[in-house]
Amino acid sequence: MYTTKDAAVQIKSNIKLVAGSAWTVAPDEVKYECGFKYATFASNGEVDRKEAANEFLSVVGGLPFLPNDTLALEMADKIDSLFAAHAGFNNFHNEPAHARALDAYVSSAGTVPDAVRKSYVKTLVMARIGNGHGVSDMAVPYYERLITKFGEAELREVALLLTDREFSSRVGLRSCLSNFRALLGRLAPRTTNQVTQQAFAQIQGATDAQIPNLGKDSAYKRLLGVR
Repeated sequence: MYTTKDAAVQIKSNIKLVAGSAWTVAPDEVKYECGFKYATFASNGEVDRKEAANEFLSVVGGLPFLPNDTLALEMADKIDSLFAAHAGFNNFHNEPAHARALDAYVSSAGTVPDAVRKSYVKTLVMARIGNGHGVSDMAVPYYERLITKFGEAELREVALLLTDREFSSRVGLRSCLSNFRALLGRLAPRTTNQVTQQAFAQIQGATDAQIPNLGKDSAYKRLLGVR
């Protein structure tokens, strides 16, 4: 009813009043069915119905239930927008809206499609440690919530960040390096993967001057399986 063409405003308003409660008790298969309908509207070029479905799923917190391919595409767009805002003018003011938009696509379990994991982790960590001039305070709660959901796959990507030229350059800035050390201190105890544990230990044991170049170290790259 919500996505029906020319649905009356009053009908949509009434649906919104009960949708949250209905969604909470609905089985996951029904939630994924709603996500599939959104993907179907998108693939069929039904723009109005797609936008209405997006609005409905946003109201009930259902965007994480999109099909994996659709979720990856949607998240890639939100990640790119957040990174552009972080790198752009007036970023402290612009980041929160993009961080909030990305947050809506991540479930309580923190599941992230493989296709966007690397850019997802890089964007969140770079935004969280700042750009040398500070961090967007209003966006921090979103960054913290999303980073707290990192699983083993995401934690491994954190270790791999130092092999990324753009990121290694960022931690060459004193305030960013300090923030990265603090973040790593919170993340390190959470991994049970021996390789990731060793990588984090190497980072934590390195000097400030060594960390920006650690990703070039042959032993560190060999540990992580990077050529």
